[in-house]
Amino acid sequence: MLVNGVVFFDGAVFETGLRAFAADDGRKLWETDLPFSAHSVPGPYVWRGKRYIMVCAGGHGKVDGSKLGGAVMAFSVE
Repeated sequence: MLVNGVVFFDGAVFETGLRAFAADDGRKLWETDLPFSAHSVPGPYVWRGKRYIMVCAGGHGKVDGSKLGGAVMAFSVE
């Protein structure tokens, strides 16, 4: 998923998708569905030499009619 060392991650307030795009040409590299909408900024980190992206997903239902709940999701970046 990591191309030339630069990737842009996108999570949206009103949908449950999390996507990764190549920063050099904008092509979509990866996409997944979250259990709730991504009401946060995805954050990258490294643990024991491996790269991850983390996002807090939480639906509150009052603004966008999303499902109530919350989750902290982490994905490995290859």
